[in-house]
Amino acid sequence: MSLLFRLIPKIAVAMAAALGMFFQLNLTYAATPPSSFQIITDSEVIYCTAGPVTMTAKEKQALSEGTPITFNWEITMKEVNTYWINNTVGSITFIRQAIPDLISKTWLLTDSSSGISRRVHNIDDAILWLSYLDHFPTLDRSLLTTGSSYSFHIKVHVHEGEYRDSWWTDLIRFGTTVGQKEIILP
Repeated sequence: MSLLFRLIPKIAVAMAAALGMFFQLNLTYAATPPSSFQIITDSEVIYCTAGPVTMTAKEKQALSEGTPITFNWEITMKEVNTYWINNTVGSITFIRQAIPDLISKTWLLTDSSSGISRRVHNIDDAILWLSYLDHFPTLDRSLLTTGSSYSFHIKVHVHEGEYRDSWWTDLIRFGTTVGQKEIILP
């Protein structure tokens, strides 16, 4: 029994160090905040502009050496309530992926939200397309009530290598918050 009591602090320190290393890997994007996050309301659609999310040097090198990079974007819209839990109005999850072709020195860009793919010849164009949402259609305005307050939360998960979505990845996927903003619909 006394051996167990002597090992508990050592096990706790080892687990804390392992968790610290794990969370450090997932928080590399938090050090460089995005340059912009805007919610644009139109008469029919609500758009968002977010990013660019800064990629690490390791991910840029991996993309230039032939490893696919995937950005899994999550946008959540909630109605803000004062005395009750916020109601989720809508949620969008879409994937943007850059697949390099080392022979032709091009990158195939695919977008799961539109199904459109295109090729670019410059790695900087591929990185900007992955990490930046420009006037992205988010929600139909008819689903929202005029004069109510809504919260928008954008999160991105970056995957290096072949991306396979599965139920267990949702349990360990923390991602990085790109932006969070509240608006009152005029």
